[in-house]
Amino acid sequence: MSIYLNNPWKAVKHVIFKNDADRDEVFEQGYMLAPKLGKEQLEKLQTLFNSTHNLENGDGGMFYSVYSQDLSYRKKIHEEIGQILQPYLEERFKDYKVMINSFVVKLSGPKSEFYLHQDTTGLDEKKYSPLNLWIPLIDVDESNGCLGIIPKSHKWFSPYRSISFPAPFDTIQSTVKQYLSPTKMKAGEVLIFDNRLLHHSYSNESGETRIAVICGLFPKEAKLETCHKPEYTLGGEVERIEQPDDFLLKHPKFLIDCQDRPEMGKSLGFEPDPYEVITKETFELLCESNGVKQRTEYSDDITD
Repeated sequence: MSIYLNNPWKAVKHVIFKNDADRDEVFEQGYMLAPKLGKEQLEKLQTLFNSTHNLENGDGGMFYSVYSQDLSYRKKIHEEIGQILQPYLEERFKDYKVMINSFVVKLSGPKSEFYLHQDTTGLDEKKYSPLNLWIPLIDVDESNGCLGIIPKSHKWFSPYRSISFPAPFDTIQSTVKQYLSPTKMKAGEVLIFDNRLLHHSYSNESGETRIAVICGLFPKEAKLETCHKPEYTLGGEVERIEQPDDFLLKHPKFLIDCQDRPEMGKSLGFEPDPYEVITKETFELLCESNGVKQRTEYSDDITD
């Protein structure tokens, strides 16, 4: 039997929600659509972006402030977004820490789709579960780059993910994409999701720049960890590396030599990684057993 149909790793509930119903919804579905930011908060985020950015790229593409090589700019954006979001976070969460705040910008153009993925491992997922907040600063739908998500998929795969080794679903991307659900949102609405959820963002063909904010939350006591393999392969062993909490603000090489082992951090040793390539048939069984349906406009005739 495939490891994915009898997964030895089990996700644990998120502990930072103040509201138990919100915690249960995100744990079961992998996400929830939360109340909007206040008008003043939204306007402050829009003003911050407009005063610090002037991006142009005729082909479209993605820009993350957290990937900037200018560390003072990266820190400034993190801190100023944090000040704006703090009242919203304090109202809904407890015993948490903010690991990163970033602008996520999708320029309009034919190369603006962002690939299907899960976010990389950032903590010990045998003890804790992470959260992301994704907040568009304009109305979003499939035409300008909203997120596409697969409900419940945050429990299906491995607790070890990294740019340094492939994802188990990389070879069946065209199948997986048939199960994505677009998350149409109004400016200032807040998508709270488990960052293990399978997601991507649609291309932006609107002619206007799509701007969003991402905020990453951990339980206060959780240590930041990264994973690494020396060879780009599934299976084998994965090294766990403990990092300081400000790693995402100070690591200088995001997107540059990103498959190299980080120079920062303390090795926690190696763990077996038994997760191999998932087949199309097994993925479809996972979806069926969890009540996740293929979008009706797609044909059943899918090839990978």
